[in-house]
Amino acid sequence: MTIHLLIRRAIRLILFIVPLALFGNIIYTLMANENQGLFSILELHPGWLLLALFFSLSPWLFSIMRLSIWNRFFDLKLRKRDIAEAILANEVAAITTPTAVGGGYAKIGILALRGVSPGLATSLVLIGTVEDYLFFPILIPVCWYFFPPGDIRLFEILGKYMPSATNLQDYLIIAAVVAFVAGAALIFTRVRHFFTRFFQLKWWHNKIFSLVVKAVLDFKTACVLISKGGKRFLLFNALLATLQSVLRYSIFTAIAFGLGFSPNLMEFFLLQWLVFMLLNVVPTPGAIGGAEMVFIYIFEGFIPAGSLVPAAGYWRFVATYLQLLVAALILMLFEKPEIHLHKKPLVIKNIPQQPADDLPVTVVDLPASVLPGTAQHNSEIKKVVKSVSLS
Repeated sequence: MTIHLLIRRAIRLILFIVPLALFGNIIYTLMANENQGLFSILELHPGWLLLALFFSLSPWLFSIMRLSIWNRFFDLKLRKRDIAEAILANEVAAITTPTAVGGGYAKIGILALRGVSPGLATSLVLIGTVEDYLFFPILIPVCWYFFPPGDIRLFEILGKYMPSATNLQDYLIIAAVVAFVAGAALIFTRVRHFFTRFFQLKWWHNKIFSLVVKAVLDFKTACVLISKGGKRFLLFNALLATLQSVLRYSIFTAIAFGLGFSPNLMEFFLLQWLVFMLLNVVPTPGAIGGAEMVFIYIFEGFIPAGSLVPAAGYWRFVATYLQLLVAALILMLFEKPEIHLHKKPLVIKNIPQQPADDLPVTVVDLPASVLPGTAQHNSEIKKVVKSVSLS
């Protein structure tokens, strides 16, 4: 299955799932607010809504800028349209995979189709991940130390998703068994041959391992090039990635102001970061069905209980569903064939036809001395044809 087929399948899923999810959010909100009508969930100030929409869609511009910088640095000769298509494909394909997996494979595929080697395309995705998390290990602890959310139960929340001590012991035993078998395969030739025949390691080496090794080598080459002349580009992109994440984690802050709340800016920023981090453990594609639950659990106690459900619906629509709809529509425009407006149309002239009786006929009398099949025959034929054409 080609990458374009995967993107088209993701677009079809989006066009089916997003309206269904919006309808489900509206029904759930109305059921949770039995004493209020439909118009009660629409009471959001339009100015704050526009600001939330800006916070939701503007990160794409930062992603395009970041990839454009590496495009110039590595001299990839990608067009702006190719870069935008890779960024949007990453967003659209994420709906078909869990949040922790993301849509990076679509970004790699688009870049590879545009002439970038698969190893370098994978390296660009990995470098983008490094940029995303380069400053956050410093920013989040500092913000949490100086502006800690008062009612957040961080360790209780993490405890619901982290393995318990008993399960962790089981995991360690399984890891030890795997390590023992791998060590035996490396040391003993017969064990290695057994695994080679049983698991067809030659196929894995040709199809998987060799590609992984090439990707690792390309990533190493990219890192060497960056270390020699691209450090400032990496730092600048990391700053753009940090600002991009700050905007993404401020979407609900604008929505909260629009709903009439008085949120603490830093507190709500940290809470939204925590929501996005916990979405990585939701196994459903695009965190469908679990994102709203995580949001309600995290923000419980920070906004009125009666407003949790509509607030979660607003946040999910602006932060996810609207993004997917816009990205899908733009990719659909990219998929359409280009229209050549300046190309001159082909004009076919009608040549008048004459009746067969009116056509001129030339009668040629060949001399009797011309014998077929001889050199004299061929030369005489040429002289006759030449004389007829001249006349």
